[in-house]
Amino acid sequence: MITEDGNESWRARLATEVRLIDKRSLCSGGVALLVLAAIGAAANALDVAISGPASKLASMVMADLGLVLLSLAWLTPNEPAMQSPADEALSPAPNPTVAAPSSGVRPIEATKILPISGRRKANARATTGLAPADEKRSRELALFAGRGRVPTAAIEVLWASQGMSAAETERLLNALVERSIVQRGDDGALIVGEQSGATGADSVAGRKSLATAHGRLVDGYRSRCPDGSWWRGPNDGYFFENIAYHLAGANRAQELNRLLLDYDWLRTRLALSGIIGLLADFAHQPPPADVEAVDKALELSAPSLAARPERLGSLLAGRLGGLSSPGIDRLLKQIRDRAPRPWICPLTPALPSPGGSMERALPRHDGAVRALAVTPDGSRLVTGGDDHTIRIWNLASGRLERTLQGHTDSVQAVAITPDGRRIVSGGKYDVVRVWDFASGQFEHTIAGQAGCRAVYAMAVTGDGKRVVLGGAGAVVQVWDLVGGRVEHSLRSTDSTVRTVAITPDGKFALSGGDAGTIQVWDLDTGLPVRALNGYTRPVLAIAVTPDGRRVVSGGHDNTVQVWDLETGRLERTLWGHTGPVDAVAVTPDGRRIVSGGLDRKVRMWDLSGGEEIAWWKPAAESDPEPEVTVFCPVPTDPSRVACGDSAGSVQVLGLLEA
Repeated sequence: MITEDGNESWRARLATEVRLIDKRSLCSGGVALLVLAAIGAAANALDVAISGPASKLASMVMADLGLVLLSLAWLTPNEPAMQSPADEALSPAPNPTVAAPSSGVRPIEATKILPISGRRKANARATTGLAPADEKRSRELALFAGRGRVPTAAIEVLWASQGMSAAETERLLNALVERSIVQRGDDGALIVGEQSGATGADSVAGRKSLATAHGRLVDGYRSRCPDGSWWRGPNDGYFFENIAYHLAGANRAQELNRLLLDYDWLRTRLALSGIIGLLADFAHQPPPADVEAVDKALELSAPSLAARPERLGSLLAGRLGGLSSPGIDRLLKQIRDRAPRPWICPLTPALPSPGGSMERALPRHDGAVRALAVTPDGSRLVTGGDDHTIRIWNLASGRLERTLQGHTDSVQAVAITPDGRRIVSGGKYDVVRVWDFASGQFEHTIAGQAGCRAVYAMAVTGDGKRVVLGGAGAVVQVWDLVGGRVEHSLRSTDSTVRTVAITPDGKFALSGGDAGTIQVWDLDTGLPVRALNGYTRPVLAIAVTPDGRRVVSGGHDNTVQVWDLETGRLERTLWGHTGPVDAVAVTPDGRRIVSGGLDRKVRMWDLSGGEEIAWWKPAAESDPEPEVTVFCPVPTDPSRVACGDSAGSVQVLGLLEA
């Protein structure tokens, strides 16, 4: 009979306390200590070198410890012997208790001692006290480790795929909080530590299991996105900040790449999380070339986007316009399709492209662009600048095709003959030069400028026979372009002529300058026809509408003015610029005015009503906010206009309205 008061009861209780210690280890340790003690005693008895007080004491201690270990081994019950299935079938059912004595003393339950491997598993379950299914779910929380504060809603998404309701999720989370497996903040959000649920996470099986959990979370969130569009997902404080991380964790690289090339996702993420949060999405896996290009473009644009996130579309279009891949092409199309209308956007590269395998250097003038003209067929662009060069660009690709050198100072004016065969150029303290367009070869100069110490403006008549020049000196010159002789020297009221234009029918020339008056001249007689008076400060730019009925001008007083050419009446003044307007153009369909200047903004106006309908701000690496210096419409496309700026950049802008 085994009772609590008996000696055998004491043995049973002690055996329970030491049940995790292997009996054979106790025996081996005890015997080893006794052997060492015996050797020490023999040495002392023989009076060998190792004898002495210290060795005698050590022998006694080892002997005592050996006896203690042997006693513990004796007290520990034997582990049950392994039985075959046949033996188990023949053995009687175990009696969980020993019969109680007649004295009524409460019997003690027998203790089953598991093998070591079984004991460890049982101990792990005892640590959490969770059911096996809940234990498995707790290990899945490792996918949230290091992600900061995790709202309950995110964990509900993970476990909902396993049929758990919100109430069941909350119950299990409370149990995990009670066991300190996770922590709960004052706002109810959970904090999952690096070690929470991480058992086995470093093993192959553990990593595979964790990737599966990432995938279930991704799929759960996708089901909450209308039409499966990630940018329309729930703003629960976790989804937008972490879905890219979980896509990478689920080994869904292609899906993550599509996400990072989706303009809807980029602009939504930027609006919700800022540029730092958006850039973090690109750090979860090695990117392919097109994704890396977008990443680098965002990095280069980070200062601008931090201040003005609404410029995302323009900046990406400006940096990625020279690159081509299926992903980049889709992204650029999305940018144009999603932009608010009307919208002014760069159609050619306006900023240095990102590096990497898709790198394309953006050529530009080494100094401000001062002059610009487009060929009649709309395929090429000719520019002149402060670096003394003339450059020819492919309008479709934005690539520099040829550089013409010969001027000794800044090139301030260029023009192209209507047949597209010749370029005429002029500048400061230099002669007017004529070039063959196809070969880029210099042909001849127009000498004897009769008072023009510098040429700031020029225009070629529609028949290609005359060129009108304006510059330093109170004179407007009309030259026979073929014969190279002066036809008229028109005495101007301006000490410096800043701008000239010719009506579409080739009958009249217009000039403007420091006097603040727009003068109209008869090209055949060389006589003044009328003066348009409305400025008190210099006139800096002039353009004529395609029908020849109106004149648009920009001035030093920050205004754009619209005139009736026949009557000389000022029809309207357009206000909006905050600096001098030194560039104006009218689209070939006559519906829109484009203006720019020292306030560093390009503005688009409705010609008939005078309302401002869109604006755009250029940017460059050398100058984050360059001044717009010159415009020229593309003759074949009313929705495009070429633009040059003070940073030396040349670009084509799209005037998108529908």
